[in-house]
Amino acid sequence: MRNQQSKNNSHFRPLPRSRLAEAEDSRTKRKGVLMFSTALCVFMVFLLGVDYVLQPQRFPTRHIDVIGNMPNSTSEQVAAAVAKVSANNILRVDIAKVAEAAQSLPWVEGATIRRKWPDTLEVLVSERVVLARWNDNEVLDQLGTVVSMPDLVDSSLPHLSGPQTSAPEVLKAYQSWSRVVANVDLEVNSVHLSDRGSWEISVRPFSLVELATTDASVAEPTKVIIGGTNLVNRSKQFLKLYVEIFQPVQEKVAVIDMRYPDGVAVTWRGAPPEMHRTEEIKNT
Repeated sequence: MRNQQSKNNSHFRPLPRSRLAEAEDSRTKRKGVLMFSTALCVFMVFLLGVDYVLQPQRFPTRHIDVIGNMPNSTSEQVAAAVAKVSANNILRVDIAKVAEAAQSLPWVEGATIRRKWPDTLEVLVSERVVLARWNDNEVLDQLGTVVSMPDLVDSSLPHLSGPQTSAPEVLKAYQSWSRVVANVDLEVNSVHLSDRGSWEISVRPFSLVELATTDASVAEPTKVIIGGTNLVNRSKQFLKLYVEIFQPVQEKVAVIDMRYPDGVAVTWRGAPPEMHRTEEIKNT
């Protein structure tokens, strides 16, 4: 009996350890090949899908919506500039190139581009704010940027001038003086910075601004000549002199030269008027 049982157990001998490892390695390899094949198939399907979606005839850009306050331009002009660089497929549109195309228009300061699925480009435009004429046929925007826009050179704008690279400095001087002289109802008509660094600033009363279109002689501004330093302090000195001496006779004052350390020189329109404290003024 014992011999029979021993004989039966001899048929169920365990496999050698090396053969078990080989079987496990084989299963692992088959599993790896299956996973790689599945991943490759998914990747190929993905590439085919991307290729399909990005084909020029798919999802064409049908509309360009231009948004923004544009008093000097039209949405059609912006849309036409954008359309030249817009690909047919909205997903292939180069946003940076579209923004650059919109900003190539001289009156456009900035542009933000958005895709609106499925077929629309939205162009948000901010237009330059023109503050002044610059030199001959150019203008300055609110950042002091010189822009060539002959159509916007309006004679009613203040005239700023100087070396081409000095535009931001001249604009800053204009804004500084405008704030100061507005306290006595004067406006700055022009600012000029010479090559040597001296300033000429023309001012006139607000009450005479409207007369410029009908009687230029009445509304002719007063020119203030200043050295190249302490521009802000000089504006305060001018304000004090204007209030105490020149305001009552401002229509007769042609030039006030403030480059002297101990007083000012005045050029009058016509005969000098009768006024007090004339001992402080060098009459030219």
